[in-house]
Amino acid sequence: MREALELSIDREALNQVAYDGQYTPGCGPISPNSVFFDKTRKCSERDVARAKKLLADAGLARRLQVRDGHRQQPAAAPGRRGHPGHGSRGGLRHHACGRQEFASALKDNDDGKHQAFLIGWSGRVDPDGNIHQGQACGGSLNATLACDEKMDALLNKAREVSDVAQRHGALPRGHRPASARGGTSIYLYHPNYIVAFPKNLKSYKAVPDGLIRIRAPPGIDMGAALAQSALGRRARVSSILRAGVPA
Repeated sequence: MREALELSIDREALNQVAYDGQYTPGCGPISPNSVFFDKTRKCSERDVARAKKLLADAGLARRLQVRDGHRQQPAAAPGRRGHPGHGSRGGLRHHACGRQEFASALKDNDDGKHQAFLIGWSGRVDPDGNIHQGQACGGSLNATLACDEKMDALLNKAREVSDVAQRHGALPRGHRPASARGGTSIYLYHPNYIVAFPKNLKSYKAVPDGLIRIRAPPGIDMGAALAQSALGRRARVSSILRAGVPA
């Protein structure tokens, strides 16, 4: 059923229509701009006929109804409206559980109240942060409770290696796409972060995880300076805002 759902989705059309072309279509947890990205990996293309055949072979020839949930957040709404149209042509009918406040939606998903759940992920520089907690047996974000000890062994082995070349060979295989046996996740896109700042902001380097990092100029201990500030943490945030950088 999961493979049929994935084969009913046109990722490029979804990105262009639902997200105004702002994202990069993708089918895995590793971003294309990562040194760990597997360039040989190809996303499945939409194949409605095969999706219907898979459902029929599974004894689900009649239109299958799926109840899903999504968070109460503007960025999630377009995608939520786009997915049902794709799935219905492949023989799947979606019934939304309704939009929820984010924390409540997460809890309901953890409690197993959803058959499907649409959620985004800000991304981590090291792919382990995008894979392990959601895919490993007993992972803190593994709401599906899927467990594959052989896959866990690969994931844990990759954690022991710091050499980029060696990790490159391990991490791209360290996830279970929906089209693979035991797969639980269907990846749709990679968000593109846009950061604006004035020319006089120095020592800033964009890191593709959505987190802002500012390095102090040589000779200045920013940590000590902030610690001495009466405003403490608030001073750090306000200084970033004054510099024109989203906090």
